Amino acid sequence: PFDIIRPLLEFRGLTHITLMLADSPFVDDGIVKEMARAWPQVQVLIFPVNLPRESDTSLRAANGMDPNEIGITLDGLVVLLESCRRLKELYIAIDARIINKHFLDHDGPPLIQHETIRRLCVGRSPISDPAPVAKAFRTIMPNVTIIPDLHPKWDEVQKSMNLMKSGEWDDGGLCG
Repeated sequence: PFDIIRPLLEFRGLTHITLMLADSPFVDDGIVKEMARAWPQVQVLIFPVNLPRESDTSLRAANGMDPNEIGITLDGLVVLLESCRRLKELYIAIDARIINKHFLDHDGPPLIQHETIRRLCVGRSPISDPAPVAKAFRTIMPNVTIIPDLHPKWDEVQKSMNLMKSGEWDDGGLCG
């Protein structure tokens, strides 16, 4: 399914990209890395990835993969942000159920800080615990506003980020 998008990677100077596909392909961190290398000048990337179709879900479960995983993790998001420094708006689904400790236990300057991005629409992204997601997002994207869709925990992420910005947030021992 990614073969539909692959020819577009040849257009290196794109700044505004909207990919609306009737049947969304499975996208993982590797594909996001290819997109980031191909489109480093992108300012707006709208790529709403739907949850896997039922047939994809069954196939993925049969292969020992999480049938509900969207495939783009916070690590993949970071790769995109590192490569696309002009990115202002991003509409993409990420799997925020697991946040690697290196995003939370890092002393010193952030591993990456992308100050240009202002809007992140997470679509139907799965999430389990809003607190570590908020901490990671606030560190990585200090000026972003999260545009939630369908999952109330994303509202909690934005509220926590706002509290962090105002200095009123207590991480509850999240970071040791």
